[in-house]
Amino acid sequence: MFYLILHILFSTGFGLVVKDAQVRARNLWAVGAVNYFVAAIGAFISLIWVVRATPDLHFLASSPPTFIVGVFAGIGYVVSYFFLLTIVQTDGISVPMAVVRLSAMIPVLFSIFYWREKPNLYQILGIACVCLVLPLLSQNHLPQHGNQPKPKREGRQGKYLILVLFLLTGWCALSTKVFVQVSPQDPREFFLFFLFGTSAVVSLIPLVVLRILPTLPDLLSGILLGLCNVFGNHFLLIALAQLPGIIVFPISSALGIALNTVLAVAVWKEKLRWPVVVGLTISVLALVLINLK
Repeated sequence: MFYLILHILFSTGFGLVVKDAQVRARNLWAVGAVNYFVAAIGAFISLIWVVRATPDLHFLASSPPTFIVGVFAGIGYVVSYFFLLTIVQTDGISVPMAVVRLSAMIPVLFSIFYWREKPNLYQILGIACVCLVLPLLSQNHLPQHGNQPKPKREGRQGKYLILVLFLLTGWCALSTKVFVQVSPQDPREFFLFFLFGTSAVVSLIPLVVLRILPTLPDLLSGILLGLCNVFGNHFLLIALAQLPGIIVFPISSALGIALNTVLAVAVWKEKLRWPVVVGLTISVLALVLINLK
């Protein structure tokens, strides 16, 4: 449970650093790219440490599933970061981070239907609540034309963005569970290196295309974000090795939603519309239900 709490703190810090970088007008693409390079360097240093400390372990010792899952997870991380940035610009940090947390339903469902972890009545009710919550969380985009209602096309676009973010971050969360299941013999440092190494390479594409050069403030925010990223994932893998996924993901999500919302409202004075308040409340209830036995 100790490592699960550490994961929650660092993953919450990730969202808060993104919000802080936005408020300070940092280039969020540059911040994201620096973040993934810092995480890749950290993962590589950890890998060197493990290889040197473990007899008969070398840099080519990882299994093909670890490499494949790590690469696809790395691509998913960068693409989901793009959608996170898009939603943060209009809805603040509370809503997208709640969606990120709720995407834990995807690995929970895989744990139930693929890895045969049996749900009870409470968990079934919790999963149903999650399905009801997503439309509510897409309602925080404030009107852009005084008191005029939001255009229908804009409303639909917001719902699509929420759904895509949900699916992408769900895959990213699922990838950690997949690694633990299919490659338990591989050190987690191999998976983290493939994940963040791929993310670092893919995140270069928008920098090159848009000709973005990170500034010193971008570098500082990116370094802090990268530390939150690598430590958050490191502790998540440890927690998954000690506890079943049907426990880890709901607890992480429920506490993460509460922390992100409280800090966003307290520090940045974010305004939440009533459907979102209802949605956030049901989110916590849903994820608690999923965790009940």
